[in-house]
Amino acid sequence: MKKIQGRREVQGMRPNWHKGVHGLMTVVRVLPDDLYDKVMNSDQSIKPAVTFNEIVRRTGNG
Repeated sequence: MKKIQGRREVQGMRPNWHKGVHGLMTVVRVLPDDLYDKVMNSDQSIKPAVTFNEIVRRTGNG
């Protein structure tokens, strides 16, 4: 799990997000351009749930 949790692609996702993925599933993460750039191209560390909370704030859907 440390190998998966340490990947840049999963930064900002909710804690324990991986528990909702069962079996040999593929997770597709779709982000607005600005959040994608923040997650994938910046060197800053992103705390758990920050990206999720920002999407909820923008859309009003949780």
